[in-house]
Amino acid sequence: MADGPEHLLFLRGVALGVAIAAPLGPVNVAMIDRGLRQGFRAAFLLGLGSTVADLAYILVAYAGADPLSRHAWARILLFGAGAVVLLWLGSGAIGAALRPRLDEPSAAPGRGPFTAGALITLLNPMSIALWLGLLGAELAGRPRAGAVTEIAYVAALLLGCLLWVLVLSVTLHYGRRLVRRGLLRAISGAAGAALIWFGVRFALRALDSL
Repeated sequence: MADGPEHLLFLRGVALGVAIAAPLGPVNVAMIDRGLRQGFRAAFLLGLGSTVADLAYILVAYAGADPLSRHAWARILLFGAGAVVLLWLGSGAIGAALRPRLDEPSAAPGRGPFTAGALITLLNPMSIALWLGLLGAELAGRPRAGAVTEIAYVAALLLGCLLWVLVLSVTLHYGRRLVRRGLLRAISGAAGAALIWFGVRFALRALDSL
């Protein structure tokens, strides 16, 4: 992987990982909420959980599986379950904004940052569409390399995701020191409302698939 096409392939993998992780969506909204309230560790663990879940879809793309989101039953299941998770997390963020101590972690089970990040990604049909669409197209557009090169490419994809998670987590950790507590509460409440908005959209999409 030191030179030639393998080196370029690795860089393309990192770039694709960043491109898929960076757009504002449920995971990044949840990271903003956790990071501003609880600091680096909470934001990074949430992003790490999402990245671990991303690996599942990377492997599905390599297997060449037909995207599950094309099937009505799968859309209903994924959008419905995703709606429940996002509405739950959104209510938790709004509840946190109303608690006396803004940085107090939620005591509700299942809301740990790593678990939350993994669930949001696993139950987000948009994640499926991105990975199976973009990565599937990339894999279809080039000949398959050797096993070592392909493993390194998967590592590059994950590295790209983690680089974005790291940058965002550090930014949130130090940015929270510059934000007044009242504004932090407003941002946490807004993040919760955004997660609920995503959840409502998912619920409507599930109903449309019936």
